[in-house]
Amino acid sequence: MRARPSREETNPASVGRQPKAQIGGEGRVIEHWATRLEMNADGSLAATFGPDEVVLWSPDSTKPLWRQPCHHDYTAPGAFSPDGKQLACTTDKGHAALRNCVDGSLAWSREQDSHPTAICFRPGGEHLFVGCFNGSVIELNAADGSQVREVAKLETEVSSLAFEPAQELLVACTGIGVHTIDRGGEVKLIFEGGSFSDGIALSQDGRKLVHAEEGGLFKLRQLSDGTVLKQYEAGGERTVYRPAPAGTGYALLRIRDQIGVSLQLWDIEAFEAIHSIQLDFVLSAAASADGRRAVTCSFAKVIRFWSLEGGRIRALDPDWLKPLYAEWMPDGRRLLVGDLDGKVSIRDADTLSELESFRTGEKAAEGMLLSPRGDKLLVVDSARRPWLWDLATRERVALGDKADSSLAQFAADGSRLYLAVDGKIESFDASDGAKLATIRDDWQASAFRVSPDGLRIVICGKDVRIYPLPMQGEGEVIVERRNDFFDVEFSQDGTQLAICNTSDLLLWDVGRGELSHSIKGAVAMVRFNPRGDEFICMDFNAILYRCNSDGSLIEKLGGAPDVSVNISWSPDGTRVMAAGFGESVKIWDLRD
Repeated sequence: MRARPSREETNPASVGRQPKAQIGGEGRVIEHWATRLEMNADGSLAATFGPDEVVLWSPDSTKPLWRQPCHHDYTAPGAFSPDGKQLACTTDKGHAALRNCVDGSLAWSREQDSHPTAICFRPGGEHLFVGCFNGSVIELNAADGSQVREVAKLETEVSSLAFEPAQELLVACTGIGVHTIDRGGEVKLIFEGGSFSDGIALSQDGRKLVHAEEGGLFKLRQLSDGTVLKQYEAGGERTVYRPAPAGTGYALLRIRDQIGVSLQLWDIEAFEAIHSIQLDFVLSAAASADGRRAVTCSFAKVIRFWSLEGGRIRALDPDWLKPLYAEWMPDGRRLLVGDLDGKVSIRDADTLSELESFRTGEKAAEGMLLSPRGDKLLVVDSARRPWLWDLATRERVALGDKADSSLAQFAADGSRLYLAVDGKIESFDASDGAKLATIRDDWQASAFRVSPDGLRIVICGKDVRIYPLPMQGEGEVIVERRNDFFDVEFSQDGTQLAICNTSDLLLWDVGRGELSHSIKGAVAMVRFNPRGDEFICMDFNAILYRCNSDGSLIEKLGGAPDVSVNISWSPDGTRVMAAGFGESVKIWDLRD
């Protein structure tokens, strides 16, 4: 049972003004990262295991079916019974347990000397195997949890177990390597290595296995003696994570690079990927025993269900929005919301109902930026390629090969786009994407902003400098070198400039050419309202604050998304919207 919120947590003065509306985030979002996932045989249920609880989910419901405490361990074990009616896991005291899938109630729990670290069932479901932290592997009666026998005692912690029914072999992964245990309890170390990433998937005939190793390696081995039959090397700095069995003879593989995770469905016998999709950073994955469905958990703590039928990975909930970016349209009556999968949704600002939508391509999105006129949209995809979209015609043009979505700005009148792309700051004609000028050709800075009148540019690097446009000379230093600079923002009338860094928020008076205020405290982002008399800033705990233009606090905005990516004021300055990695958009009404 969860602890009752403290008085401090429920006091309006402490938690701040709460959002009036929300887009997204009502889907399968959990409070903890799920470092382990399990799925029942037909894919109708999935269990997520976080640091201290097991949660049961259905692809047909956006809310958990139930939550129960489990052992405080980032590798808490779990397995569904073959009939899918029960879930083997641990209690909060670290005891092996069997829970009913209907309501999470305990069928039984069993105390032992060492807490379980791996669990798997025999195919019939009458017995289950439990591997323990001390290396012990025991067989239990699934009816009451009584011990049938100690199968083996390995030298170190058992990290995963799998049963191969044709040969009656139990396959155990440990920190030493991979072992097989036969019906008589004989243990055979088939291959070893400290770099081995625990977890294996078996071929259809049960005589081969696949596994991942450090260094971006994925290997096919003979189960009998560990001989390497085939090997795939991801290359570069990519990481291959342990495979998840995805039906007989198939495996789900996650390959991480700098832009996210490639989720791949592999045919083990052929040792090839038959389908692949690019996602955001996926922490864990599991699939059903019949190979029809899969489930993933992302770094943003979002659970997603997938279809694997026909050898392709398809989302079971393709219309579910995962907001990354949100902006008020210039008319104030509509919102533009962009998500991690590259979907763009135009919504009614009052009802939040969708008016229209389209997708920006096959790749995930890294970031977006709407023009002040509301007619153009910059989209930087997960490969960091920038595209300029015309929202009326749905046509796009490429602006380069590599860009940073956080280093982009439209001119105040919407006529130009300034973008850090391919190692330079370039300006483009916002009407057709034609390159107009190179503003700076040696981009080595953390942030920039062009003034609303288009006559000056402020660049944050080791210090903060302001230059005339076109750029000339060394510029004027307005802030000497101090800590890292994260954001810089002009007020919409151009009279003030806010500079964010790890120690304080600096406000620069543009007219007088001097710093007017310094507010202690690290700030990551700041956005002025249309009048320029207020701003919203975000600290590094993802907390939003509403302030006067002199930096004095008006109020805290509670309930913000985890690490807001962008903050947007409504055109009349009465509402604030924030989108972030919490997979939601929150809207605050400031009129009360």
